[in-house]
Amino acid sequence: MSTPNPAQKKLRAWTPENERMLRGYQVYSNRKVKKLKTNHFRVASQTSSRKYKVFYDWDTEKSSCTCSDYLLNGKTCKHIWAVIFWIEAIQEDIANIMTRNGVPTDGDQSLYIPTLPRRTYKRNWQAYNKAQCSEKEYFTPLLKDLCATIQEPEVERGKGRPRLPLSNLVFAAIYKVYSGFSARRFMSDLNRAQSDGHVDTSMHFNTIFNTLGQDGLTSVLQELISLSSMPLAHVETAFAVDSTGFASSRFVRWFNIKYGHEIDFHSWNKLHLICGVKTNIVTGVAVTDRHVRDNVKLPELVARTKEHFTINEVSADGGYSSGAVIKAIMDAGGSPYIAFRAATKTTTSPVHGNAVIYRKLYHLFMADQENYLKHYHKRSNVESTFNMIKTKFGDEVRSKTDIAQRNEILCKVLAHNICVLIRAMYELHIPTKYLGTVEVAADTDRNNTLGKRKYLPSLRTYQVGKIKQDAICYAQ
Repeated sequence: MSTPNPAQKKLRAWTPENERMLRGYQVYSNRKVKKLKTNHFRVASQTSSRKYKVFYDWDTEKSSCTCSDYLLNGKTCKHIWAVIFWIEAIQEDIANIMTRNGVPTDGDQSLYIPTLPRRTYKRNWQAYNKAQCSEKEYFTPLLKDLCATIQEPEVERGKGRPRLPLSNLVFAAIYKVYSGFSARRFMSDLNRAQSDGHVDTSMHFNTIFNTLGQDGLTSVLQELISLSSMPLAHVETAFAVDSTGFASSRFVRWFNIKYGHEIDFHSWNKLHLICGVKTNIVTGVAVTDRHVRDNVKLPELVARTKEHFTINEVSADGGYSSGAVIKAIMDAGGSPYIAFRAATKTTTSPVHGNAVIYRKLYHLFMADQENYLKHYHKRSNVESTFNMIKTKFGDEVRSKTDIAQRNEILCKVLAHNICVLIRAMYELHIPTKYLGTVEVAADTDRNNTLGKRKYLPSLRTYQVGKIKQDAICYAQ
């Protein structure tokens, strides 16, 4: 058994500054630093396609960076350290930096610059495994109960075949998106759902395409998303908001005069959502064109969440840094925790309207940065929500028209919410009356096995008002 190096023993007690320095060396060693002009550099991100602008003056040691770590903490970030290593590599040996900052060296860089450990978080794997193994068993009953709350439109009966129930059409569209199959290959799953009693009748695969292309389906899906989040109203009080893109099969093309040839890229739609930070349940959603700014949709998302949830705090990135956004969150009863932009400064000039609220929040951030950042970093949970949706249901849409693409994205979000509810049955022991379809015997009696789980004799559906009333009684 080899004896650990003394330098490695000392490095077990890393400080955040040492960690930033070591990560900066990784950035430098990957050749991600490029000099633009005197004292100005461009450093590429390790995890994305972003590029950060770094200013560093060797003589005065003044530095700045456009990354969130520097903007929030005001300390030397890993990108600034990468620039320092880049300059030191030209002027002197890299080991001098380590020595000056208290990191022991012994001449072998591989010993004092190890690979940084990946941060992990605890999970109830027993409950998680049970939820994953039984997800498909419970998905269709839950989806049926959600679709049963849809009010059928009044249509005058004319000649020809009668219209299919709207609840069956919505069920088929959402189930098709959940399955991940093409509409033709999905027909066997739909026939199985019909034999199990989840839909009244089967339908042609073109009917599913036509359903997704209906403009009126958008509002129905948004209501179902809100309805599916209500069972967790007593769990979620802190929320995070952000947006992401879903690529489509269409291209945007233009002729570039500078390079003399045509340029094209995939068109994409932007999904705006607000979710709980504990369970990743989506409480409000909007799908827009790729050019719509993030902060435009936040008041709508917060207002939709406030209808059924108690909002204590909302976290968001610098794209939502405006007085109007802060006011919308505070009007909903929540505390905003939003990253500030690089140009934010404290001034003594008089301000009016939303700028007063913006300045007060900035002074709160400057007075207690540690507590502010503790709440702000809950924002990372919305990125986890995006990853859950895209990993399971894909990061692109198959539909051709704008309306169908929008509805397909909403179907992905609704399918995600149902999967979150199934996981909450095991991890949070949500009462079965909120789920309305199945009785989980394995959760109430630990001696029971998964095989003893059974369906209720009659599937029970709850209207919106009934679910809200039951959730309030349960919370009390």
